[in-house]
Amino acid sequence: DPGDTEAYHHHLENWLSYLHQNILSHPNSPSWQAVNEVFAERVNCTPLYFSERSPLRLQKKRVELLEQILYQQRSPLSYKFPPRPPRTKIRLGVLANNYRDNPQTYYNLACIKDLDRSQFEIYLYSLQIRKDAYEDYCWSYADEVVPLGHLTLLQRVHTIRSDDLDILLIGSNLVTRSSPLTFLCSYRLARHQITNLSCLTTTGMRHIDAYIAGTLTANHPIDHSETLLTLEGSGLCFDLPQDKPELTVKIERSQWNLPDNTIVFSSAAHFRTLHPEVRQTWAKLLATTPNSILVIHPFGDEWTRHPELEMPFFRQMQEILRQHQVPLNRFLLVKPLPSSSDLQYLLQQTDIYLDSFPQSQAISVLQPLQLGLPLVSLETPQRHLCQGAALLRELGLDDLVTKTPDDYRQLAHQLATNPNLRQQTQQQLQQKMATTPPFLNSQQFAQKLGHLYQNLL
Repeated sequence: DPGDTEAYHHHLENWLSYLHQNILSHPNSPSWQAVNEVFAERVNCTPLYFSERSPLRLQKKRVELLEQILYQQRSPLSYKFPPRPPRTKIRLGVLANNYRDNPQTYYNLACIKDLDRSQFEIYLYSLQIRKDAYEDYCWSYADEVVPLGHLTLLQRVHTIRSDDLDILLIGSNLVTRSSPLTFLCSYRLARHQITNLSCLTTTGMRHIDAYIAGTLTANHPIDHSETLLTLEGSGLCFDLPQDKPELTVKIERSQWNLPDNTIVFSSAAHFRTLHPEVRQTWAKLLATTPNSILVIHPFGDEWTRHPELEMPFFRQMQEILRQHQVPLNRFLLVKPLPSSSDLQYLLQQTDIYLDSFPQSQAISVLQPLQLGLPLVSLETPQRHLCQGAALLRELGLDDLVTKTPDDYRQLAHQLATNPNLRQQTQQQLQQKMATTPPFLNSQQFAQKLGHLYQNLL
């Protein structure tokens, strides 16, 4: 419901303050240690992505509690590296949960693929090994591949430290749940430890030195425990696979038995990003655009799947539509499709793409952009969440970026009711995407990152 996010933030901050005070005041208490371990295992900070309040204080307290667990292992989190040897190349490591075929890996690969190998040597660290073709493709861009999954936490720490890295880039999310990677990154592992938009908020970690974002996606420096470093533009780039997966499920527009003049709105934003205001806005849009339907694919594979939530989400969406007197047959929820090719084919059957807000994932708008599908986005003051708006601004399509839900709904309505505007927008998108935009240009991205990495030393 509206207001739940801020209420959850307030609740979690109060609860965390209580735990923080008692656990740190009783470091040798077995009972409080047990409470801390349960907290670390179960706390979920995902809803804080959507809060308008700064997550810094909460994240720092969370990290201090995680560190308290690690202190019990009698291994110092800090480490002083010897002076950097006079080698000619910068030794760069990337640490990730895995390198499977997914959006996070496309981002990580763009961070290293086109770096000048006469200036950089690259180490890839992975907690999970799949031994598949795509993983091998990622490995081909590394000088060293270091599997960590079979090692204990302290063995992982020793392994990475012994590689004497100049820079370690953390290429997985550290800020939502306390994963093995979160505990590992609590240690000093390299001379410089950095992260990027893989973490949508500050980590609060004292051994993460810098956070890389774009001028279009950077949060305010005061909201970071890290030094904020910015690249011009979105700060995002994806090395998308050249080989498309096989098309297995073909959903045709003709199956929906629609009148010829029907406008089909669509969205593939994940259900976690579809908070109440988004759903209310979509229902109002359908109510004011009678010859339209909405088709969504909210349970894709970008995040962990939750099939048990599909029907409750569907029924909740139906209830919102009833409140706005929108017939339920104007809303279609498509179950998870097997491949990105299936999703692309689905989107080709639609007319206008609706981005989520306040959190918009870049990867969910890439396919509509590649298809030239007119897209409506919303930008809030929390720019680190507004990746869709950042990509549109990077393309020079500021007219598709709105500031309020009412403006968002009005733009979507204009596109739906004005065929000329819709066609003009589609042509503009196709022209902009044909020139290899910055968020798909890994060579240009590598040049920016290369200069940034060099300036760190």
